[in-house]
Amino acid sequence: MLAVYTGPSLANLKQVAANDDDPAGGTTSKVTFVTPVAPGEEYQIAVDALGGVAGKIKLNIDFKELGPPLHSTVSGKNIVLSWPSIAPGFAVEAADDLTTPSWTPVSEAALVIGDVFSAKIAISAGRKFYRLRSQ
Repeated sequence: MLAVYTGPSLANLKQVAANDDDPAGGTTSKVTFVTPVAPGEEYQIAVDALGGVAGKIKLNIDFKELGPPLHSTVSGKNIVLSWPSIAPGFAVEAADDLTTPSWTPVSEAALVIGDVFSAKIAISAGRKFYRLRSQ
């Protein structure tokens, strides 16, 4: 059994993720969570074996960097997508559906306005999905 918690004290722990037996098979445990890890936040990791069996513990931790948050607003007949300017090197891509997405770069260039990148895109008929992609 493997679990990850946050909280200021043992009595106030909040479970972030837990697993007993990796879904990919075997008797090891694996947890994955996408909640951003906050600087200075303390995490408690609990490890236990079936029936209190003793043994060696091998713990691997892999942090993956998440992209910046993408915000959207409507301005007239445009959608304005923005993200923090402290996250350069990203481009906006669009897709018509998420079932079998075919992501294509949007032609509108992102400009730095104040402390954000901003891309103004004309609203078209039908659905559109947008994402940021690292270049």
